[in-house]
Amino acid sequence: MFEIRELVECDVAIIAATDGGVAWHGGEAKWRGYWREHLKGQRVAMVAARGDGIVGYGSLCWRSQYPPFAQAGTPDISDMVVAQDWRRQGVASRLIEALEARALAAGHSVIGIGFGLYADYGAAQQLYVRRGYVPDGLGLTYDNAPVVPGSTVRVDDDLVLWLSKTL
Repeated sequence: MFEIRELVECDVAIIAATDGGVAWHGGEAKWRGYWREHLKGQRVAMVAARGDGIVGYGSLCWRSQYPPFAQAGTPDISDMVVAQDWRRQGVASRLIEALEARALAAGHSVIGIGFGLYADYGAAQQLYVRRGYVPDGLGLTYDNAPVVPGSTVRVDDDLVLWLSKTL
């Protein structure tokens, strides 16, 4: 079993050293930054912990980098990843529930999330829709900027469809 809890400083090195599969990313510098943002109240970083290991992580950014969410004051779930060996065991759902609860407790009635558009994001795409997230209707973004019809963009982690959910 695992527990969902807030990030603590000693988790930073554990996450950076964990081999969670191809989606598990970010070295210690990234996680030190997340820890600082967590301490400043800019982000709520949460982990799925099992014993002395971390099997998943996600965060709630109070100020989205996606301009329509930022303008509306909609926080978004960011950087949600579950270790390869722990997928399809409810880790992501429990992390999402905890982050949604944080947003609701802070007085937000809407929360956002985005996902990439290639097959590696397939499980996330299905999960978010099952959990009630719907596209925001503004189309695709690349690096948080709208994709212009007729343009050519690279299909990578920066090509995102944004969704929201009423809490």
